[in-house]
Amino acid sequence: MSDIRVLLVDDEDDFRTPIALILANQGMDVRQADSAEAMDYILQSFTPDVIVLDVNLPGENGFDAAGRLKQKGCGKIIMLTAYGALEDRLEGLSRGADYYLPKPVDSRELLLIINNMAAQQKPGKLPETKMGEPKPDNHSNAAATDARENQQTATEQIWQLNLSEWQIVLPQKTIQSLNLSELKLLLKLASSPGTAISRKELYAALGFKDYAPETRSLDVMVSRLRRRCKAQGHEMPIKTVHSIGYTFNGAIQIIGSSALAEEVEAM
Repeated sequence: MSDIRVLLVDDEDDFRTPIALILANQGMDVRQADSAEAMDYILQSFTPDVIVLDVNLPGENGFDAAGRLKQKGCGKIIMLTAYGALEDRLEGLSRGADYYLPKPVDSRELLLIINNMAAQQKPGKLPETKMGEPKPDNHSNAAATDARENQQTATEQIWQLNLSEWQIVLPQKTIQSLNLSELKLLLKLASSPGTAISRKELYAALGFKDYAPETRSLDVMVSRLRRRCKAQGHEMPIKTVHSIGYTFNGAIQIIGSSALAEEVEAM
């Protein structure tokens, strides 16, 4: 079991909650904040090894928050942004970020970076203390409680892809049967949750090596899946990534062996 402590700061619930679940499923102790202000309250009662910090926050932005955190020695900082320009990356690194990742984030890469950063700190890791030793007030206690409730909510939002039964299991265990194309599509997306998969890759996964740019069968399939899940009371977290393709922006578990996944891919 990992003992890595992570504070995830991002104002987008659709991004933050699934990432928190992925990290928690790896045994990490995760807290969530939707602003720099909420981050400060949580830091009064929680000492993270790694802070994952979005640039575009309401109120104080991530650049300024990173500068403050670095001055106080609050652990390693990974900055996230939808902006990939060199100037933005240099700005983040100059303010104190230890690593810079563009969105959408590949959860596998994020996990690897967090583990490496935490391992670097182990030899000289200090005993846990409160940042600046402030006395937690009612507001900070409430923030910590909200963070734990957010993590519990995240656990309830996990999706499952059952390869042997050709089914997608929605949160609260509602089941939708899939045809082969839908199964292949979801397997491709679920294999890299949070990562943008190009239309070309998705069509290839469906068995179409060549396709006309105006082909809309992929969009029709995604739309159909969304409608069916919405009818069951759930928004399927397949998000459109402009000019690229789609991403499964949620926590999903693939039920089935890697051998079975290969069989599905080869069908």
